[in-house]
Amino acid sequence: MPEPLKPTVVFAPETINIAGTTRMIEVARALADRCECLFIGEGDEYAGLIPETGFEILRREGRAEICEGWDPFTATPGVR
Repeated sequence: MPEPLKPTVVFAPETINIAGTTRMIEVARALADRCECLFIGEGDEYAGLIPETGFEILRREGRAEICEGWDPFTATPGVR
């Protein structure tokens, strides 16, 4: 009988910040035996720590930008 699929947890650390990146790596290490851990990111500064610890990182190129006319008080953001 095939092994049951593990749930996937996606981490999206702000990889320009070492504290947030390493914190999410530690959480992923704690969960790794119970789920698949996948990282996504767009920064370069500390993103290299993720594959060094054995986790996959999917790289996003570019940055999301707030569209012109977005009003933070209406809670209806537009993203390009």
